[in-house]
Amino acid sequence: MTYTGEVTPGGPSDVRDLPDATIRKASVSAQDNNSYLITCRQSGQQLLIDAADDADRLIALLDESGPEGARRLETVVTTHQHWDHHRALPQVVSATEARTAAGREDAGELPVPVDANWPTAIGSASARWCSRWCICGGTLLARSPWC
Repeated sequence: MTYTGEVTPGGPSDVRDLPDATIRKASVSAQDNNSYLITCRQSGQQLLIDAADDADRLIALLDESGPEGARRLETVVTTHQHWDHHRALPQVVSATEARTAAGREDAGELPVPVDANWPTAIGSASARWCSRWCICGGTLLARSPWC
């Protein structure tokens, strides 16, 4: 199946396979917020971008990556402090014991303590946020809609 990036709230995720990582995109909430799960193909480590809403859906997204997916979530990155990008953050962090990361200017406004500043890495695949663009393995994933 070809990756289109088209997802709907409550619908199935879309999966994109890259040489270094697998990216799962899901829409959560009636606002159609997107969350991205990046899985390093070499180590199996995972990074979630924006625990925007619907913690149950995000945990299910982890489970899609394999039977041990939820236990292997390393980090949850919050792209920015707007409320619609972190509503499920406390529940996801509690359920997975994942670390958290955010930009310095946003960290103090989030509902959980932030462990690290962006950029961060997972396994052999690095993910970084440059000028509000998320890039993994040299491939553009998403652009923040608010900038």
